[in-house]
Amino acid sequence: MRALEMSVMGTMLQRSSRQYVMAGWLGLACLLMGTCNAYAKDIYVNNQAGNDQNSGVVQSPVYSIRKALSLASAGDAIHLLPERAVYREMVTLRNISVITFEGNNCTVSAADKLPSDPGQWEKVGEGLHRIKLKRNMSDRCILVVNGRAEMMGRTKYMINRISTIERQKGFAEAKKAVLADFPKLQDLKAGQFVWELLEDRMGWLYVKGPLDNLEWSVRTQCIYTDGKVGDITIRNLHARFALNDGFNVHGYTYNFKMFNVSAQGCFDNGISPHGACSFSVEDGEFLHNEMAVGNDFLTETRMLRCNIGYSTQEEVMFIGGKHLIEDSRIRATGPVAIRLTYNKPGPGRWMAQKEIQMSGKDPNARPEYVFKNCTVESADGQKHSIVIAKSVNVAFEKCTFKDMEFQADSAASVKVVDCTLDAKPLTLEQIEGK
Repeated sequence: MRALEMSVMGTMLQRSSRQYVMAGWLGLACLLMGTCNAYAKDIYVNNQAGNDQNSGVVQSPVYSIRKALSLASAGDAIHLLPERAVYREMVTLRNISVITFEGNNCTVSAADKLPSDPGQWEKVGEGLHRIKLKRNMSDRCILVVNGRAEMMGRTKYMINRISTIERQKGFAEAKKAVLADFPKLQDLKAGQFVWELLEDRMGWLYVKGPLDNLEWSVRTQCIYTDGKVGDITIRNLHARFALNDGFNVHGYTYNFKMFNVSAQGCFDNGISPHGACSFSVEDGEFLHNEMAVGNDFLTETRMLRCNIGYSTQEEVMFIGGKHLIEDSRIRATGPVAIRLTYNKPGPGRWMAQKEIQMSGKDPNARPEYVFKNCTVESADGQKHSIVIAKSVNVAFEKCTFKDMEFQADSAASVKVVDCTLDAKPLTLEQIEGK
C-alpha cells in the first residue's frame, strides 16, 4: 500500500511539473507576443440560466454579453450558451484586444418580441391591430414576421430624412412624409404594417394579420466596434434585423477575424467596415439586407467562401481600400450586383478622417480589388450591373458571370483572367464596352 501511494504521488508530481513548465512557457510566449496574459480565462454567458451577478465560470455563467465583456481581459474567451440561443442586446467592442468569441451558433438580434396577446393591442379593423411604440432615431422600421424581416420596401436610400423634415418643417410634415412610404391601411396584406408618428416621440404600429411570432427592431447595430480594437476572433455567431448594420466596424479595428458568421434582414449593410479598419471572413453568409457588403476609404477585407445576395439595393460596394473576395457566390436582386469606385473622405466625414488618422495609413493609397474564383449571377432572372468607376484597379480571376452587364469607366484599370460571361469567355473589350 505504501509503495502504491509513493507511485501515485510520483506520478502527480511529474504531471504537476509538466503543467508548471507548460504554463511557464505559455506565459513567456504571451509576454513576448504581447497578445495575452498568463491568467487567460474562459467566460461563460447563458441568457437562460445565467445571472450578471455571477462570476462567469462554467458553473456560474453571466446573463449578458455586455457583462462578459466587462469581465474580459486580453487572451480571454467568451462562450455563448445555450447553443442557438437568441441574445437581444447590442454587442459593443470598444478599446479591447485579443478576445475570442465562441458563439455556438447563437444569434445577436436587434429586434424584441411583440406581444401576441390581442388584449395588449387595439383592434382597429378586421384583422388589423395597432400598438404604441417608441420611435427610433431615424424612423427606420423592420417588422419581423415568423423570423423574416419585412421592411415594406423602405430602405436607407429610399426613405426621407425624417429628422431633417421635422426640424425644418415641423411634425405634421414629418408624419406625412413617413406615411407616404406605406400603403393605405385598407390596402395592407397579411404580414404588412404601417408606421404612424406621434408627437411624444412615440408612434402607432399597425399590423395586418396574425399577432403570433412578431418582433420589432429597436437597436441600431448587432455587433459594433469603436476605438482601438485588435486581434478579435468571432466564431459561429449570427446578426439579425439591425436598423443599421449587422456587423458595423468602426474606430481603428485590425486583425478582426470571423468564421461562420452571418447577417440577415438589416436595414443597411450586413457587414460594413469604415475608415481604415480591416477584417477577414471565412464561410460567411450575408443575405436579405439592403446591402450585403459595404466598405469605404482605406478599409482592407478578405472574404473566403462567402454566400452573398438577395439585397434590395447592392450586393457589394467598395469605395476604396484593398479587398479580396475568393471562392464566393454573389446572387443579385438589387439593381447593382457590384459597385467599385474610389472616394476620399470629404470635410463632412470627420469620423472617417479620425479613424484613418488613428491607423497611420496613407490617405492617398489607391484602391485594389480582387475577385477570385467567384460566381456572380442574377437571382431573379433580370440583368444586373457591375459598375467600375475611374481610378479603380480591379482583377477578375477565374470568375463566372451570369446575366451581368458591365459599366466600366475608360480610366479604370481592369484585369481579366480565365473568366466567363453567360458561358462564353469574358474579354476586356466586353467590360470596357468596346
